[in-house]
Amino acid sequence: MSYCPEDKILFSCDIFSTHIATTNSTNSIEKNSIDEDYSVYYDLIFSPHRIYILDLLKIVDNLDISLIAPSHGYILDKDIRHYIDIYREKSKTTTEVKKATIAYTSMRSNTRKIAKYMAEKLSATKRFDVSVFDTDKVDHKEILESIANSELVLVGSATRYGDMIGSLEALLKNLPNLKDKTTAAFGSFTWSGEAIEIIGDYLKAASSHYLTTSETIKKTGCMEYEFPLRLRYNLSEENMSKVDSAITYLESILN
Repeated sequence: MSYCPEDKILFSCDIFSTHIATTNSTNSIEKNSIDEDYSVYYDLIFSPHRIYILDLLKIVDNLDISLIAPSHGYILDKDIRHYIDIYREKSKTTTEVKKATIAYTSMRSNTRKIAKYMAEKLSATKRFDVSVFDTDKVDHKEILESIANSELVLVGSATRYGDMIGSLEALLKNLPNLKDKTTAAFGSFTWSGEAIEIIGDYLKAASSHYLTTSETIKKTGCMEYEFPLRLRYNLSEENMSKVDSAITYLESILN
């Protein structure tokens, strides 16, 4: 965005826009309420990015604005604070803490480190109560009970001979229906990482909302949200960045 202090105009680019083509260029000229069109634009374009909107509004709130000129739709020259507040209301985050389960099996500790790092980042948002399980060391009944009580389920494995390792597959064969749960697969690999894809097959078969990069691109237009999380070798700085982006997306969709 750009702000012209002399004329008190905020050139807002996409934000505060509407998907309308009209000869009534300003909302003061338009006789009908534009609230619905304005809100629909937010839902379609900015809803996936709402966790960033409140920080942006802290900047906007300190500006003396007489007119907002977005890149499409109505120029806002009337009730400006009303339209800013619509974004504020729609971007509010819930205080409800979501339950998350991370279940993994690891061969050389790389997938374990990824699982622990994911748990750390999820917990740091203060929006998730996270339980982490090594499926080779914890009774599967306890893990399945945690999964049943979770909104988010993340499952990971290293790959050996084109398959998962340890007892993870036994757990996946006993998954309950995950219809109302968001799930994702992750894991460390050296060559091709087939185990991560096989985990995905089980999570999809359990009727969960299984996350894919294709879906995130369609929803956000961003390519940095990668699902499943297929991380080559160890938890490098580059791989940490991929996990960080994934956690940002998870926080936004489970708001």
